[in-house]
Amino acid sequence: MIKWLFSYAPKMEHMSKIASGPHLSKTAYSGVLFLFGSLACFALMDGISKHVALEVSIGMIIWARYLTQALLVSAFTLPQYGKAIFHTSNLKLQLFRGSLLVITTSLAVASLTFMPVGEFTAVVMTTPLFVTLLASRFLNEEVPLIKVLLAVGGFVGTLMIVRPGSELFTWHLVFPVTLVLVNIVFHLVTGKISKLENSLTTLFYTVWTGAFLTSLPLIWFWSSIEYGHLWLELISIGVLGGVGHFLFIRAFEETPAAHLMPYMYAQIAFGIFWGWIIFNHVPDKISLLGIGLIAIFGAVSSLLPRIQAWLDAR
Repeated sequence: MIKWLFSYAPKMEHMSKIASGPHLSKTAYSGVLFLFGSLACFALMDGISKHVALEVSIGMIIWARYLTQALLVSAFTLPQYGKAIFHTSNLKLQLFRGSLLVITTSLAVASLTFMPVGEFTAVVMTTPLFVTLLASRFLNEEVPLIKVLLAVGGFVGTLMIVRPGSELFTWHLVFPVTLVLVNIVFHLVTGKISKLENSLTTLFYTVWTGAFLTSLPLIWFWSSIEYGHLWLELISIGVLGGVGHFLFIRAFEETPAAHLMPYMYAQIAFGIFWGWIIFNHVPDKISLLGIGLIAIFGAVSSLLPRIQAWLDAR
């Protein structure tokens, strides 16, 4: 019965060039540290975005983020790889992925204008759970029953965060709900493109697609900024995003993806931490329980390939 529940779990070998072993080596733990660094950067980036959104238009925040990231990525990749960084076997898919990320970023900043950072992060982190439900159709992977149950558990956790009667249960929920739906498509596209393209090439096209698309509407969203610290915050959003992506890539270079995935949900903890530091906000007890469910079910879902391997070895 147990083996049947875990049968046909999606294989994750394609997510890393490093062979996955039963235990992490001492050097492989550096990948976990790189991952924690990237997740801390992403959570802090969300916190600063929420703070800046109080005085700066969403359009300008997104533009500053992508332009800064594009310049950083170019400064890193062009000297090392030259014209090779432009080589792609599917330009349309690269541009489509970049466009999807612009949409998710816009929805993320819009969501953060009314949601605390920790609760927002937890809701977004349900995406991997729901991706598994569609993996059989779009990624040719069979989904075991246990993963369906874990996705349902993650959805229950989300309902506890945005439950009726809470301050988050307003029409603004359309932003995070749409974000999760678009993010699912983004992850599915990423899953396809990761099998075809170099990760740095994908990152290069993604940030420059974002920089181009967010520059066009500036004529409507541009607003004068009186205080210098706001410019520093805008630039820091892009820097944190760029550094976060580099650390994320380094993490998967150092450590097998199967070992890293359970740690991804640490971003929820970082989100709660920065929400407390910047806005002095702590989720209520019911929301914390919902956040815990999402983190636990998500981490267990990520561990399934290793659990299945252990069961098969018995």
